[in-house]
Formats: sequence, structure tokens, C-alpha cells
Amino acid sequence: MLNQEQMPCSEFRPMFDKGKVTNGTTLVNPRIIVIFGVDGLAFSLPFLQFLLCQRTVSLKNIFATEMWKYNLRNGVFTLFLSAGIVFCGCQSNSEHQVASEKTAADSVMVKVDNTVHNIATRRNGMQEELKPPYLKKVGQRGRITIWVVDGTFVRTHLDEEFTNYGQHYGFSCIPKNEFWLDNEAQPDEQPFFIDHLLVENRLMAKGVSYDDALEAADKVEMTERKKAGDVKRLTKTGNLPDPKEVHVRLWKRLESGLSVWIVDGRLVRSVFDIDFTEGGHDHVYEFVPANEVWIDNDLEESERPYVLLHELHERNLMAKAWPYSKAHEDSSKLEYHCRHNPNELHSALAKEGWE
Repeated sequence: MLNQEQMPCSEFRPMFDKGKVTNGTTLVNPRIIVIFGVDGLAFSLPFLQFLLCQRTVSLKNIFATEMWKYNLRNGVFTLFLSAGIVFCGCQSNSEHQVASEKTAADSVMVKVDNTVHNIATRRNGMQEELKPPYLKKVGQRGRITIWVVDGTFVRTHLDEEFTNYGQHYGFSCIPKNEFWLDNEAQPDEQPFFIDHLLVENRLMAKGVSYDDALEAADKVEMTERKKAGDVKRLTKTGNLPDPKEVHVRLWKRLESGLSVWIVDGRLVRSVFDIDFTEGGHDHVYEFVPANEVWIDNDLEESERPYVLLHELHERNLMAKAWPYSKAHEDSSKLEYHCRHNPNELHSALAKEGWE
């Protein structure tokens, strides 16, 4: 039931005009009172005359007068007229009551429907919240949906070999119609990665081997990087690019003489090696100066220690004449173990000389 504050003025006022209030009580219309008053007065006038003039006028004479007959005819007519007005007024009030109650009910239904709609909307929003590793959708290429994902989550729980980007034929954990881009600290290479993935995915879907698809995709990506002007930044004088130009800051110099640098990963990929990802060292990449380990600045701060552990362990094994493939595999296992046991990370780094 609506109260006075909730009811529109245009709906609220006529209810009082017709003798109706919001709690369902029927009031006597003032016009009906006036009609019955006049009617009663017409009947009572002869009796008033008798009471006031008892000594000169008899009751029998009063009933025989023309005035009484006139009042009688008017009184009967007025009585029927009043009855008709009362009936019509009650009927009108009844219809108005039904209409008002229907309006009130409709208003309540609208409010209920809006409430249900709002609840459903919030519920759908909760259901649409992204689950790991998804962070946000950044594009659509035909049937392919492009997502930025939490690379740390992917490497910890799905595939430790996931790097800057990937597609289904390279990583089975990625759905067939999706491209995944790692959430970069410097998200300025996404267009290059998407161009690469489009070529790689299209060729591998046709049965082309990963190595051949990778080579073709690298060529397309490198063309786009050259157009962006990255190569010119390191070859302004026409000389060969200087590796030191990609240094961003020195992270630490170890007692062994090894220097660990945070480097501009985009420039390294554009100028030295398009497949450089996360990190590297002088025993794998010939462009890395002797006694240096490079960590990609695209990695988030929280993930850099795990990549550092991988690179230090791999370099130490290769210094002992381990082949790259074997050293890389062993380092990946150690990295994976520490990602699931972060309390062991500090001691593992210490064993590799990080103290």
C-alpha cells in the first residue's frame, strides 16, 4: 500500500474529492449532506409551522394546505434524486478505489521488478568476473580472442616455459581460439606479439612445424619492429649497436665479479635477438658482455627473483660444461620448485652466489 509521500499528487487529490482516503475508509460526500439537508427541511417545514403556531393552526389543516402538498412532491423527488447520486457516487468511488489499488499494485510490481533486475545484474556481473590467469581482453582477430594474462600464475600453475606470449599450438594450456599475452611491466610490445602470433598460429593450424612457423613469424615481427624505429635508436652513428645501450640499471654485482643488469627487453628483441625473453647470460647469448646476466625489465618485480635464480643456476651449470639443453631443463625444475615453495627462494639464490 502506498503512503501519501509515495503517491503522485494527481492520483492522491481526487480520492479526497470523492470521499476516499488511502486506508480504504469511505467518507460522506459534502454534496450529499447538503441534498439530504434540503430534503429534510422540505418535510419539516409544515411541522415547524404547527409547533410555532399551535394556537391558530391545527395539524389537520396543515396537511390539507397546498404548501404541504408542494413540499411532499419536492421531497419525494429530492429523495429519489439523492438516492441516485449516492449510488453513482459509491459506484464511482468503488471504481476509483479499484483503479487506485491497481495503480499502487503496479507501482509495487515495478519496484519489485527493478529490485529483481538489479540483483540479477549484480549476480551476472559477479559471474562474469575473470578467473586466473585472465586479466583483461585486449582484442579480437576474427575468431581469436586476445587476452592479457597473469604470466606468473601461468608459469607457476600451468606451464613454466610460458614467456611473453603464446597460442594453443605452442602451449596446450591455452584454448584453441585464444592468444595469451603476459602482463608486461612495460606494455609497449603487444602489437608486435599479436602480429607474431597471427602468423605462427595460422601456419601451425595448417600443419607447419613449430620451428618453421616461428621463423616466419619472427620475420613479420622484425619488420614491424624496424618500422617502429627501434633499430635506429642503437645505430645512430652507423656503427654496430652497443650492448651497453640496453642497460637500464645495475641490480647487483656479485663477489665473483658477475654483474646482474636490468635491461630494456624491447630493445634487446628489436636489435639483438627477437626471441630473447625474461633473461639471459653470456654463456647463451653472444651479444651479452662477459660476466653479465640480463633480466628483462618487462618482468614484474615480484617475478624477477625466480628468473634470476634460473639464469644464475643455468650459467653456473654451463660453466661446468653442461650443455644448454640439460642446464636449461635443470634450471626450469629448480625455478618451478621455488615458485611453489617461495620460502626456499632465498637459500636457493644464496647457493648460486647471490649474497
